[in-house]
Amino acid sequence: MDSTRATALLLGILFHTVWTYMPVYARAPIIDVSGNVFWSYFFYTSHIFRMHLFFLIAGFFGAMLIGRYGRSGFIKHRLVRLGVPLLVFFILLKPLFALTWALGADHSGAYVGPETAVSEAWVEIVSGQIWIDGGLTHLWFLYYLLLICLLGTVLCPVIGRVAGKFPGDLSKVDRFLELAFTRFWGVLVLALPVGILLYLDGNPFGTSTPGAKIDVLVLAIYGFFYAVGWVIHRQAHQVSTLFSGWRWRLPIGLLLSMGLFVCFAFANKPLIRDWPLLRSEMAKAVEGRQKDPVILEVFSFVPDKFHDYLTEGKTEYENLNQKEAVIASIDRALHAEEPKRIDPDKGRVDPDKKERQWRNYFKNRRQLSKEAPELFGPPQRFQKTGAEKWMAFAYFYGYAVCLWLFVIGTLSFFQRFCNRHSPVWRYLSESSYWVYILHMPLIPLLQVATGLWPVSSLIKIPLVVGTGLLICLLSYHYLVRSTFVGVMLNGRKHPFTPNPLTAMKG
Repeated sequence: MDSTRATALLLGILFHTVWTYMPVYARAPIIDVSGNVFWSYFFYTSHIFRMHLFFLIAGFFGAMLIGRYGRSGFIKHRLVRLGVPLLVFFILLKPLFALTWALGADHSGAYVGPETAVSEAWVEIVSGQIWIDGGLTHLWFLYYLLLICLLGTVLCPVIGRVAGKFPGDLSKVDRFLELAFTRFWGVLVLALPVGILLYLDGNPFGTSTPGAKIDVLVLAIYGFFYAVGWVIHRQAHQVSTLFSGWRWRLPIGLLLSMGLFVCFAFANKPLIRDWPLLRSEMAKAVEGRQKDPVILEVFSFVPDKFHDYLTEGKTEYENLNQKEAVIASIDRALHAEEPKRIDPDKGRVDPDKKERQWRNYFKNRRQLSKEAPELFGPPQRFQKTGAEKWMAFAYFYGYAVCLWLFVIGTLSFFQRFCNRHSPVWRYLSESSYWVYILHMPLIPLLQVATGLWPVSSLIKIPLVVGTGLLICLLSYHYLVRSTFVGVMLNGRKHPFTPNPLTAMKG
């Protein structure tokens, strides 16, 4: 389990690395000029299961900890190991996030404001605005894991009393879970509650990334996986037989994820159908030669600083960040009830209308696609009305099946090949907590630094990941492993060893 937990967290580093290599704007600090659609598929597929796997393993170890420390000791343990790091690193990293994203916007030329993104970010840091946006950065998983652990300690006595009255039923649960994990039909049954929750959440990308405001559906999804891991601990003596079938689960999961990715792409068709044509039409507007009222209205959403870009002769590849900044300006304006009321230099929607943003977006985009169908595509999302609700549920149920195939397949794979004690895996497991915390915003800084290099992503991704991991592991060894930080994160302080390789050998 240690090796699987470490891999789940380390997969997050690769996940956040390829974020910038998708050839579309996805709120990353920069869009890398060497991106391609394969990295979009990798990003989508890894998001399907990695955090669910982590929460399942967290539930397994949670059951072990409460058995070791008792309820009160478990709560104290979780507050120290989850609550304190969440508070400390949120305060330290949140400003760095703001500055890193601002640096990316300035470096790529995608910033839409009148000054510089860094100066605006600095004003927000000094004024305290960054603390009230509700975002928890990548540390949201600590927040939700802490909530689930606290809820678990409240519910455990109740469940224990009920189970005590029906001791035979608890053994039936163990038996069902054993069959579900070892039989083909198991993933079809396990996927049903997850598919329903995903359907209710309605995000085609999968489980939403939450903020400080508690998302009940997200809490339920991850809580379900935590509970499954908790129950699995009751059968810890037969984990080797419980996790099996990686040879067929992982290939089927990959095939299913490809089909789901195609469906996801269909459900999120781009706003612009013909970018070169739209760019040439808006270039005419810059020069005062455009008469079409639809083009002129759309052009009014674009900040003045991008007028030169629209009239330049450079290719889309050379100006990917500027292109996506222009499209993002148009996209933001369509979220408003009255698009013309948007200030294109700020690109913000009236916060009082947030609840109506998506409804307005669909209405405005549908109207735009009718007026200029050769340029703009209609909105395509899974709707929960009419016959489409069954199509939507089929997608989310298939997504949940794929999720379980990957989760059980990954557990089976590591049970098969990494089941023996290994000092290296133990070292990586203990360092993974620190590495995952530190990798953001370190990886984004490296992405910004290399984002405009005219070099293949096959070179840049290993370079960014390798450099980031090296810095994280060295900082763990010299600044964390043998200090009070190591006690806070891992519960112990190791004797200092000058050579990291010696420590890895045990």
